[in-house]
Amino acid sequence: MNDEKKKSISRRGFLKGAAASAGGLAMAGGMVGVSQAAVPPKKWDRKTDVIVVGAGGAGLMAAVRASDAGAKVVVLQKTPTVYTTSTAVSGGLFAAAGTRAQKEKGIDDSSEKFYQDFLKNGGYMNIPELAHLLTDNSVKVFEWLVDNGLPSFRFEAYPGHSVLRGHRSNKNNGRDLLDTVFAQVKKRNIPVEFGTEVTRLFVDPKGRVMGVEAVKAGKKMNIQAHRAVVVASGGFVRDAATFDSWVPAYSGVGNLTGDPGNVGQGIKMIAKDAGGLPTHLQYSGTYPYGLEVSPRSGPVCRYWYFTPLGSILVNKKGKRYVNETITPTKLSLYLSEQPEKVHYLIASKGVWDEVFAKYPPGGVISPSSPEWIEKELQAGDWLFRANTISELAKKMGIDASGLEKTVETFNSYVQAGNDLEFGRDAKSLTRKIEGGPFYTVKMTFATVLTMGGIRVNDKCQVVDPYGKSIPGLYAAGETTGGVHGNMYMGGCALAWAFTSGWFAGSNAAKG
Repeated sequence: MNDEKKKSISRRGFLKGAAASAGGLAMAGGMVGVSQAAVPPKKWDRKTDVIVVGAGGAGLMAAVRASDAGAKVVVLQKTPTVYTTSTAVSGGLFAAAGTRAQKEKGIDDSSEKFYQDFLKNGGYMNIPELAHLLTDNSVKVFEWLVDNGLPSFRFEAYPGHSVLRGHRSNKNNGRDLLDTVFAQVKKRNIPVEFGTEVTRLFVDPKGRVMGVEAVKAGKKMNIQAHRAVVVASGGFVRDAATFDSWVPAYSGVGNLTGDPGNVGQGIKMIAKDAGGLPTHLQYSGTYPYGLEVSPRSGPVCRYWYFTPLGSILVNKKGKRYVNETITPTKLSLYLSEQPEKVHYLIASKGVWDEVFAKYPPGGVISPSSPEWIEKELQAGDWLFRANTISELAKKMGIDASGLEKTVETFNSYVQAGNDLEFGRDAKSLTRKIEGGPFYTVKMTFATVLTMGGIRVNDKCQVVDPYGKSIPGLYAAGETTGGVHGNMYMGGCALAWAFTSGWFAGSNAAKG
């Protein structure tokens, strides 16, 4: 890519981010300025030490840590199961630096390397104290999970990380992680009340959070927290109206995936009832890998399994438009400028077969099955197969000569070991696109998490617009904002969920 084009894209991206930031701050200010604290009831229906709102990885870890610190804990979960939470439906990738498993593999890593990678990937817009909290402590949290029965995992390279520190569940989801901590919740006899929606925080005249109003089976109940409330109820990715308003860069486009309970309720509740400060609302973990088989919904294709082996991404004109090996969330910014905001993975039979042989069923296109994939290849709506590049282009509905020229040019770069257009590393230029049949996956955006939420300090205490902690109130996981900066890096959402839950629970028990 020439320098002028780089500058143009960088400028557009900057202006887009600046505009979104202004909008996010305006929305945050609107919520913060209307702190309508609910007066505590004269009589409480129930009392406990610590109330945890949310039963995902962050909430369950908070419950365990608070219990271990001597607190009586109750967990309130809106949905009827833990297996709809963000942790459960995630890809199961946990980033940690300096683990025993890394050392056994001879991988030289440190929390400082992790920190520098994290800041660079986040555009240096991460809140430093939270970035340190994650990168310094996710290793001990991960080892705790391993020591408490976390099943087997594998290492997976991921763009943005300078070393191999992604620990991926062999099931390609987060259920192993969730089951591990949930087993510890059960072991401690910590009650988890499903189908219980928290609708309000009660705050006394001095500004201390005293408890919550919750609704179960249509009945309201007021529960007092002698020590603290921890809100770990997720982000807002599944509320399309809120997402489109708060994340203007991806408003109205792409799939919205993850926990169906992630509708921003906890974020709004903290801001409205307790005066907590929202931050980084405009940023999301949006990947360019969604198959929108129904409106704003569908599976995802981990295209980055293919590209290092000799595959490319092209737009509707059949042209490459980016270095395909950059961080997926950064690649989304480039995709946002392409016609119809769609692109296509182009892979040879050799690469296609190799990827599907290497990864478990459902790990490449997820969720899916071999039968579903074959059915979609036959249907030709999102997956395409053809014996020649020209025939493939016709099925895709794009210019055949243009795609043939693109493939021919890429193959010449492989031959020379030098990508003259986009600067792909020579290590990803080892195989030409040749030997049919050829395969294509049509993709758009898929947002897997939101990165904006409530501002917390390094104790995971919620803070107000003046940086003052709000007594009796903590937050963890996707309910918080600012740790990731302006760009998501793989494996850090789960690492943050469990690590922030660890500290939120430990500190909440202190009151």
